[in-house]
Amino acid sequence: MRHVYIYHSEHKQGTYLYLPEKDNFNEVPDTLLDLLGNLRFSFEFTLDERKKLVRGNATEILQNIKTEGYFLQLPPSRFENANTIK
Repeated sequence: MRHVYIYHSEHKQGTYLYLPEKDNFNEVPDTLLDLLGNLRFSFEFTLDERKKLVRGNATEILQNIKTEGYFLQLPPSRFENANTIK
């Protein structure tokens, strides 16, 4: 279980950055921060492995925060829910 802070990219619609500490971007590579542009704080919540999320897997998010210091959630692919590609 971990408290996480969520920021959304104003430059990349549907892209969210999860951090373990509010306003601490020290572990996020500068190149990624440059690509994301201005990040705006969205909300915070406590995340545990049992929590069901609309997008993403709680276990994967927690593991990535533990190993990398952040988690990047990208917008869904336009093919994500397609059964076949024509």
